[in-house]
Amino acid sequence: MASTEERRWVKRLLRLTPALGVALGITLVSAIPGQKIGPMPFEGFDKLVHFGFFATLSTALAFGIGRQRWARQGAWMVLLVVAAVAVLGALDEWHQSFVPLRSPTWGDWATDVATALVVALAFWKIGRRSAGLTSDNGRRPREASER
Repeated sequence: MASTEERRWVKRLLRLTPALGVALGITLVSAIPGQKIGPMPFEGFDKLVHFGFFATLSTALAFGIGRQRWARQGAWMVLLVVAAVAVLGALDEWHQSFVPLRSPTWGDWATDVATALVVALAFWKIGRRSAGLTSDNGRRPREASER
């Protein structure tokens, strides 16, 4: 029979399964040769695509971390999500360097990291609010009631 600690680790890994699925999806889409993708509808469209994929990845990672950790260790969780997405985004760009008619760009990687930062900061704010650490006006509840 599994110990409580073993069950806790299994539960944590299962919560990260959606993020792993999104990362795999990004890798598969990234492997499509450029000639099969065709021209972009407008300048910067690729940044919107990166935003969509990496916002989904960041959200899946944030949900995988769990609400309690966001409330207690939000700053560290922001760092964790941004670092994980930065590494995955860099690997994605590196991977594209081997795909015909695809090329890695710093702009795509910067979009990935900026997206992760926005999503992670939103989760931190939501986590603090749901734990009662801030009121609607951004002050701690005690400060808001004292004024």
